Order: sequence, then C-alpha cells, then structure tokens
Amino acid sequence: MTTESVEISRTTMLQPIDEREQLLLKLRGQTAHIPDLRPIFADWKGVNHRYISPWVEPLRKKVEEILYSLKITDAQRKQMEELDLGLFAALWWPEASLERLSILACFVLWLFIWDDEIDQPTGAYSDNFGAAQTFRDQTLQFVEDCMGLGAVSSHENYQGCPQNCYDQTFKMVGLALRASYNGSQKRRFYNEVARYMKASATEQQAQLHGKVPTIEEYWGFRPGANAVSAVTAIGEYSMGACLPQEVMDSDPMRAIWDETNTIVSVANDLLSLKKEMRLGCIGSIVPLTFTSTNNLDEAISLSVGVLAASKKRFDEAAKELLAGIPKTEELYQQVQEFIQVQRSNGVGNLIWSLETNRYGLSRVENKDGSHEFTL
Repeated sequence: MTTESVEISRTTMLQPIDEREQLLLKLRGQTAHIPDLRPIFADWKGVNHRYISPWVEPLRKKVEEILYSLKITDAQRKQMEELDLGLFAALWWPEASLERLSILACFVLWLFIWDDEIDQPTGAYSDNFGAAQTFRDQTLQFVEDCMGLGAVSSHENYQGCPQNCYDQTFKMVGLALRASYNGSQKRRFYNEVARYMKASATEQQAQLHGKVPTIEEYWGFRPGANAVSAVTAIGEYSMGACLPQEVMDSDPMRAIWDETNTIVSVANDLLSLKKEMRLGCIGSIVPLTFTSTNNLDEAISLSVGVLAASKKRFDEAAKELLAGIPKTEELYQQVQEFIQVQRSNGVGNLIWSLETNRYGLSRVENKDGSHEFTL
C-alpha cells in the first residue's frame, strides 16, 4: 500500500460519525418486540371482524392498470405492487363506491410515489435539497391548477408539470375533487397538501444534515410530513358529502383530525420500524424516544402508550362533536359517518400495515399477535 493510500484510509477512518449514524449503531442488532396493537382499538369497527369494501378485487385490478400506465421503472412498479393499494383503499374507505375508491386509490398511489422520490434513499431527490424544493414548488403549482385554484383557468393548458410527479395520476384526483368539492373544501385540501410539502422539507433538511431531531421537533413536522391530514381532507369525497364550515372548524372536529393523524403516524412508525431501520431511517417515534430512554423496550412501550392515549382522545372528541348536534338532524348522521371514516382510516391503516408485503410483518408474527425482529 502506498503512503498516499494509507493517508486516504486514515482520513476516512477519522471522519466523524454524525448523530444519525451514531443512533443507528446503538439500535442495530437489538431485538424489537412490538405488541399486538389491535386490542387498543377493540371497540372500533374492523378489528374483531373484517371491515372491507366489497369492491376490493375490482379495485386491485384498477390499481394494476394504473401502475402499468405510468412511466416508472420495473423496480418502482414492483415496490408499488407490494403495497397492495387496492387493499389499502378498501380498508381505509370500506363504504365508498368503486368510482370513488378508484380516485382515492389514485391519490394514495400518488402520495407514495411522490414521497419515495424524496424520503427513500433511492429517491431521485433524496440527497439534493435544492432539486427537491423545485420539485415541491412545481408539484404545488400543478395541484393548485388541477383543483382550479390557480391562475391558469384550465389544467389542459398547464405545461409546468414536474417530470416525475406522475401527473396523470393526480390529474384524475384533481379533476374529481374539482367537480365534487366546493371552494372551501378544495382550498382545505390544497392547504393540507401544501402543509405536507412544507413539512417534508423540514424533515429532509434534518436528514441531510445528519441531525437527529428531538421528539418535540419530530411532533413539529411529523403531522404534516406524513400526509395524513391531506387524506383526512379527502374524507368528505369518500362519502359524497359537504359538511358545514362551522362543523369542520370546530374544536372537537380539529381534535378528530389531529388524533387521526397521531393514530396513523404512531401505528405506522411502530409497524414500519423493521423496514425503516433496514433503510437506515431513524426519524420515527421509536428511535427518537430511544434517545431519551436508552432502552428499546421502554421506547416501544412509551410509543404504544402515545397510541392508546390518542385513541382515547379521539373518542372523547367524537362524543363532544356529536353532542352538539340534534340526533334528529341529517347533519348528525353525516358527522357520524365522517367520524367512522376517520376510525376506518385508523383501523384500516393498522390492518393493512400488518398484511402488506411492504413491512414484511407476516414473517415475524408471534401466536399472540405481537411481532419480534432484529433491527
């Protein structure tokens, strides 16, 4: 070995390990035991008895057709096929019509593809913040136009679509919402997509700087970066309804949105832990809680406690919201249905996460419904 080679090798060895790598090193090799989360939601529909759309098989075929119409790589297509988004949508919105389910599945597909371009290490913009920001700006402009909210009067005249945004998929969603939603609904949906884009930028900056966010910082960007509120904003579309603005702006309704977000976020963080650690991703509740506890079992237990507490707050908010509406009014039934949609989102996410190949949990499930795996 030459002197120059020795110096390069020595320099490489002496390079400081950033915070994220240090946390990964502490966690790798440890055994994670995730308890069965279903008992937390035992009194919610879909836990003890399967609650799924009867359109699941036609929907799977529809999603497959859409996937093969997209200009994506074979590897990307395989990843999306493993998601089984037909099952995802059928569990999240079991009462929606096939027509509406197709639009909802398109939106979820778009979210997954868009997110993987930035969030996954293999994504086109994962290591380039400037390019990712341009991608976000172009995406928002395109979404705004599709919704009929931008300066361009017709989506057909718009030429600024980001190359990798798979615009045809979102265009179907945008046109459906444009025809179904009123002005306030469209603006609310757009605002949540914009919030998602902004939070994803904050999350990406932390990743690129090798910084481990505190649990407080995590809760600052996670509710936006997970896009759950954007999905909640499409909930009215799933049921073909328009709830009054005063109901949507009420404190208990906002609490329902917040708790739906927390329930989906924490369950996802727990059940995707195996996959995320394999990819070297530590920006989720268990690793970040571990930084304080230095004990993996305790970090998981505390995270499960956050999930259970959120479910309880959801039920309290739902009870308060319904208490303010006379049972004889049609609005009572509509609000009740919207609440059920959010509960189905939470339970559907849980059941889908346990069954999808994306997380590979079926291979590490114990007889008691818990899951055990090595990080």
